[in-house]
Amino acid sequence: MRENASRNPRALRRDPITLADHQNSRMVFDPLHLLDICQENDGAAAIVMTTPDRARNLRHADTLTLVEAAAQGSGPQNEGVIYRPDISVPE
Repeated sequence: MRENASRNPRALRRDPITLADHQNSRMVFDPLHLLDICQENDGAAAIVMTTPDRARNLRHADTLTLVEAAAQGSGPQNEGVIYRPDISVPE
């Protein structure tokens, strides 16, 4: 696992992990192990914009174009949640 990250010098976690590493990682909240949870700073955003005329001239102009948007956020109350001994118990 982490095959893609191992090739990215800017990745936070490049060291490969095995299934055994995952299974032996700390149980955060049953059934989630520490290695099931994304890093707190994981995230990405991208936007591609063009005019309708330009889009019609693209190589896949006959392909259905779907525009979707999604957002997620968290506040300071969630910071450090994966580092708690038991996230099922409020601090």
